[in-house]
Amino acid sequence: MHDNEDTERKRKRRMLFFVPWRQHYTIIGTHYVEKSRSPKLFPVTRDDIIAMMDEVNAIYPAAKLTFEDISFYHAGLLPVREDSKTNNSLNVQLAKESSIICHEKEGGLKNFYSIKGIKYTTAPHVADRVMQLIDSSYKNTTLNDLTGRTHFPKTESSIDNYLVNKYGGRYDRIKKYIDDEQQWLSKDPDMLLGELLYFIHEEMAIHLSDVIFRRSDIGTAECPRQDILHRIAGFMATEYNWSDERTVEEISTVMQRYLPLKPNDQ
Repeated sequence: MHDNEDTERKRKRRMLFFVPWRQHYTIIGTHYVEKSRSPKLFPVTRDDIIAMMDEVNAIYPAAKLTFEDISFYHAGLLPVREDSKTNNSLNVQLAKESSIICHEKEGGLKNFYSIKGIKYTTAPHVADRVMQLIDSSYKNTTLNDLTGRTHFPKTESSIDNYLVNKYGGRYDRIKKYIDDEQQWLSKDPDMLLGELLYFIHEEMAIHLSDVIFRRSDIGTAECPRQDILHRIAGFMATEYNWSDERTVEEISTVMQRYLPLKPNDQ
């Protein structure tokens, strides 16, 4: 009886979100585990994913989630409160405030700053504070100002509409790449060759994993088809003059991310 009551209290204390995403998927989160500062924090293991799945099913049994239902996982590091020291995901307490470290004031390098971020939603505010520290004459440009200076086309072009919906205020910057290269590298998720060139020349994508996981939606929901990976890697190899061995290594690095999702018999 006591165990049942304890389990029920934990369920009431824990909250998960279920968010429909990109038509075919549902994002479920979030699971926290306190980790020490170690170079072996990643990759995420199969046991980590199963622990998350078990937690979901314990809190919301109607989900009946199985390992085969999971197509991808997202993981990252967040700072915890100094008094939060536990491996119990129900008790981990995240830090509440972002902080900016001026290393010069700590006896370190001049004009060198470190940022301990907390939330994606507060990142613009933190970035604004950093810019003011770097340049006292810096004045923030609001999103409305940026949008006002962006030329959004009045067109029935499906590609233009695609770019506006996907990139918003960056439309003008990426359009010049699309005008030259409108070949589709992938459909569902969508990516044009011009987008890849934009990622390379404007957003410092130097590895295949940069494109697959951090500049596009290609690999952030499930493992991409091999022909798509090889097609994108082939164009990057041309841009960066990769050898065949380097190209294979770049593809292998991407595939490593999906290993925890493979059944034990594979």
